Amino acid sequence: MSDIHDEDKARVQEAFRELKPTCVALLGKSLLSPASTPTVLSLLSTLQDTLTTLLHTPHILTPSLISYVFFPLSTILRRNPSSAIPDQVLERVLRCVSLLWEEWYWVCEPTAGEWEQCWMLGGSVLLGLGDEKGEKGKGRARDDETKDAAVRLLLALLRERDLDTSRHDTTTTERAAEFRSLALSKHLPLLGQTLSSLLDTSLSPFALLQVHSLELLRVLLTQYFDASHVPSFLPGVVSSCCKVALGRAKTAHQRGEVVQLALGTLGQAVFRGIGDDACRAAGLIRSVSSLDDLLDLVNSEEGKLTDGAPLPEDTQRRFFTVPRSQAWYRATSSQLLIALNSLNPLLSHPSVHALEGLASLHALLLDGCSESLPDIVPLMISTLLSLSVSPYPDVSDPAKRALIKSLSTSTVAVSHLLRITSSNLSSLPRYIPSGMDSQIQTASRQITAAAQLALQPELIHLANGVAQLLGPNGGIEKWGLSLLHALQFVLPAVAPYTNTSRLLESTAGDLPQFPEFELRNVSSHQTIRSLEELFRSLGRAGGEEGLFAVEWFVAVGKRRTAVGVAGLWLAGRLLEGIAGVQLGSETGEAKPGKRLSKFCKWLARGVAELWDTDADEDEEGVPPTTTEEDALLPIERRSGINQIQKLLDFRNDSREGSKPSRNAKHSVQPIHASLSLQLLALASQVLTSGFRALFLQVLYPVLHSLVSAMPTVSATSMCTLQVIAHSTSYASPANMLLSNFDYALDAVSHRLTRTRLDLQATSVLIVLVRVVGKDVVEKAGDVIEECFDRLDEFHGYSVLVEGLMSVLGEVISVLESEAAPAAEQTTSPDDEEPRDFAAFVHWYQHQDDPAAAPETEDFGPTPQEPWTNPEKEDEKPPEDEEIQASPAQALGKEIVAKSMYFLTHGSPLIRARVLHMLCDATSLLREGDLLPYVHSAWPYILNRLEDAEPFVQLEAATLVGALVRRAEEFMSGRIWDDVWPRFGRLLRRLAAADTSSAMARRLNGAVGTDSAYSTSHRLYRAILRTLRGAVVHVRVRDPQGWEVGLLCRRFLRRETQPELQALARELFVALGRKNADAVWLLLVGTVGGDGLPRWLWEPKWAMAENVRSILQSI
Repeated sequence: MSDIHDEDKARVQEAFRELKPTCVALLGKSLLSPASTPTVLSLLSTLQDTLTTLLHTPHILTPSLISYVFFPLSTILRRNPSSAIPDQVLERVLRCVSLLWEEWYWVCEPTAGEWEQCWMLGGSVLLGLGDEKGEKGKGRARDDETKDAAVRLLLALLRERDLDTSRHDTTTTERAAEFRSLALSKHLPLLGQTLSSLLDTSLSPFALLQVHSLELLRVLLTQYFDASHVPSFLPGVVSSCCKVALGRAKTAHQRGEVVQLALGTLGQAVFRGIGDDACRAAGLIRSVSSLDDLLDLVNSEEGKLTDGAPLPEDTQRRFFTVPRSQAWYRATSSQLLIALNSLNPLLSHPSVHALEGLASLHALLLDGCSESLPDIVPLMISTLLSLSVSPYPDVSDPAKRALIKSLSTSTVAVSHLLRITSSNLSSLPRYIPSGMDSQIQTASRQITAAAQLALQPELIHLANGVAQLLGPNGGIEKWGLSLLHALQFVLPAVAPYTNTSRLLESTAGDLPQFPEFELRNVSSHQTIRSLEELFRSLGRAGGEEGLFAVEWFVAVGKRRTAVGVAGLWLAGRLLEGIAGVQLGSETGEAKPGKRLSKFCKWLARGVAELWDTDADEDEEGVPPTTTEEDALLPIERRSGINQIQKLLDFRNDSREGSKPSRNAKHSVQPIHASLSLQLLALASQVLTSGFRALFLQVLYPVLHSLVSAMPTVSATSMCTLQVIAHSTSYASPANMLLSNFDYALDAVSHRLTRTRLDLQATSVLIVLVRVVGKDVVEKAGDVIEECFDRLDEFHGYSVLVEGLMSVLGEVISVLESEAAPAAEQTTSPDDEEPRDFAAFVHWYQHQDDPAAAPETEDFGPTPQEPWTNPEKEDEKPPEDEEIQASPAQALGKEIVAKSMYFLTHGSPLIRARVLHMLCDATSLLREGDLLPYVHSAWPYILNRLEDAEPFVQLEAATLVGALVRRAEEFMSGRIWDDVWPRFGRLLRRLAAADTSSAMARRLNGAVGTDSAYSTSHRLYRAILRTLRGAVVHVRVRDPQGWEVGLLCRRFLRRETQPELQALARELFVALGRKNADAVWLLLVGTVGGDGLPRWLWEPKWAMAENVRSILQSI
């Protein structure tokens, strides 16, 4: 230890003192017995922990200290036969020895024998060799933990150290060369036996043993065996590594780390055994890059050698090698192709490590074996294409680099890539109808990857090929029609919910999610996503040359058929790729080119014109997808008249004579409309502010779809409005429609002419008013003028009149919310004294009191001269200034004035619309503007209370209630003289109708229906609210009050609908505050009070709780 510094000496002495007790005790227990085995195990564990701690500091384990520790370990192995050493003892001995070799590797003498002996020790454990002569060298099989310790020992002996762990004077390369020379010169058979054992242990279910075996196997392949040795064990290594990578269980995946190690070992074995360099050195392949090379190949003497004969240089090879002959080359190539094909299931492995190993393997083979193994090049390219679109950069980046390197230097690889892409594209029409999701995803990913590679500057020729495929000479009539017939879209199982109020709440930053459609026979959403990305990538690679394909698909998509739906979908995905946008996502800052902008404007105009064509026109002139020669099914013999439909005939719509059913047409139309709207949204995202010039043509189709009865179309239209508003830099869809209100109104007016009549135009106008909201007040005059012009023109068409009245009603609703509500009187108009018995006593006692002196009213100063001056005849007496009506009130007055005539229209729906509009106008208009029209139309309003349709009666009753609250004095006489008799008759008719209604409550003759949404229930509710308002706001006469109580007391029964009970309680409380005695008499007599008239008693009515509540509230 003289070469060690003083500090190092102190540390070494300290280490010696730590190791000495354990080593002495181990030496004393070196002869194993059942009693000493636990003690030995404990000592070995202590020694292992001490060595692990000491290895953290370099230069502590000196050669003498290593020998001191190794001596008791070797004594245990020498003094005990191998069969007598327990597995646990042997495992810990091997672990301690492997720890010693971490430092011993640098200081030992390779020829001294320790390295060889330890190698033989580890190899004997792996091989199961013993030292008993009677067993012919065969020992007992050790457990996996002991074998793992032996493999770790061999790793410590054989692996080459990294540069950062070189802590001694000897360099890493020199030390590894010494051991490699010794192994090849003396122990080549031991190397072969070790490799054979590792192939067996790599299949072990014990994870650690499997990992360490693969690591050691790779060390032997890359650092010890010559390239001439690899052919002898190449089949075994390939077979074992494939088994390890694929795993044993069919339902579970092998661990990712194990797969990565196995594939790395497999790649090294193939590359060194049959790679380009090895085969070129053996004369199996010749690279021809010039005419001289071709001349040398012709004049070569290799052709004179017979198959299987060894080459001239093979005579100089060592033993244990297999010559690389032509027969070996052909056999190995075919077997390798089969083995590599079996690794395809690893593409779906969930582990990133496994995919990374797969990418590294195929990149290595594509780079180093493309000439020697030309048959595997298509497989390598297809696998790397699938891996290059992986979401993990550690997987996709190496795959892309390998593909770019190969495609930029080899024309053969380019031809293989084009052939793979063409084959996948032609296979999709066969995969999609058959529901082969995995094949669809694989083909889509490979085409997507090829299109993404075309964007690389080094592979510009691929981009030209994609542009040619999508251009006029790309044969789109062949592959495009096949795809169109294969893609059959269906509506989603769950319809989206549409609420137009969201358009008022949405902001510029809220981009919607468009409703998605499903593909028939395709169950996975991931498959649809892969198809979408496929066509986006093709469009991105083809550039503006692909606009020809978009135009062709749009032309096919104008037909409202399943083929047309597929055409619109394909056109949208290609346009997304060409323009670099995605539907419903943020767009970039790049401006579109002139050609793309012009195309998008043409597209928007053409798609908007689809709403002007007849939806029932289904063009069936789509040519068949394939000819008889290109049919997907094999040729077969047919006989008879009726052709039998087989399960494999997926595309029923392409057969001769087949026509889509009416249900199929109706299911296709909403999808067709939704995809058309998506194209409009895409055009707006491309054109951005330039899309504003198309509002005159585009706004009406979008608003028309917003009122569609199909939820999918309505939801898509709402999303389209939001995207258009966002793309054209509007804060919200409401702001956009308000700014372009004239365009939308003009479009609606064009659809309300005799030459171009659309029954949905009025619904579009309603939605337009509703979406714009209160800001429509400025534009409402134009809407009203348009509506009345059309009413004059189409007054005989009930459907149009009803729609126009609905528009006017919507305008009134918006104006009502804009105008300030009229102030209601807080005091009751009838300030008469209460009508109870105490009031009578008070009057009786003071009836003879003298009358109070009348109060004189001060009228102010009287005029001293006449109002008019003869000299100034033009002067007029001063008048009170009248408050001018607001714009909203003026518009409301105009609507009410022109709508009164429709109270007698023949359509009950129109009569109900007018009554509802008048009800909304009561809170908008001033009394001076409203009451003259109500007075003139009062007979018609009363007639509506006795209308044949219950919903008209409901609207009339609601209107009367609104008038009572708005104009109390005006309604004071009319409510009891005109309205109440009709209410009484109506209540009696409803009571009689409840006895025969299937919805009525049957328990003890209860009132009303179970549902709170029936017309009779709503009519009851309107009558009770109107009567309560009349009692509160209008003077009640005693006879009418008594009649109201008699007819309405049945609503207090417990079996009645809870809402009607609450309204009845409020009515009786209001009556009680006017005449408490009468209400007490009526209610208590109904429940059977003593001494009260018996004709009031109703013993079957359970209303005691409601009566008690009313009497307590009076």
